[in-house]
Amino acid sequence: MTDPDHDLPCEEIEAMLPLIADGAVSQQSDPTVFAHLARCMDCQDSLARHDLVTLALARGLPGDLPRPLPREIRYRIPLPWATAIAASLAVALGATWLFGIQAQRERDLLARIAAMPGQGPGAQRPDTEIISIPGSDPRHPRYVILQGDRTLLVDPATPAKRPARSAPLVHPVGLNRY
Repeated sequence: MTDPDHDLPCEEIEAMLPLIADGAVSQQSDPTVFAHLARCMDCQDSLARHDLVTLALARGLPGDLPRPLPREIRYRIPLPWATAIAASLAVALGATWLFGIQAQRERDLLARIAAMPGQGPGAQRPDTEIISIPGSDPRHPRYVILQGDRTLLVDPATPAKRPARSAPLVHPVGLNRY
């Protein structure tokens, strides 16, 4: 590419091609560059490629870029609340499951007692019979009380709910004096 008659070597012109393509260097400011371009076909081809790139970039970039679309706004439950809700749901489900198992065990026990000889619906029972059976804790047995046609399961480990009319009568301290 270099020719002895050229004032500037092609490498220097190649380095200046972006400035020439942008218009920063003109024929009035540097006539030796344009004299080289007039004689060297390789540098003219390189300048034409730079001009095409500049033209493509100028057409490809619009003046006003469109605004980005707003993101979709989603409501999110903060993590502590979600954890608390999940924990309370787990406790509620666990309690329901345990209560169901306990109730099923009691029904099974009453069914076994009813199937015992002399315990059916037509069998003659004494007025009151108390049967001790093992409970969930070996130190606290359960009791089955048979009274006529009624069967009652008593578990001393659980607090008993008394009806309001059979609650013990409590007097204020001052009324017990004579």
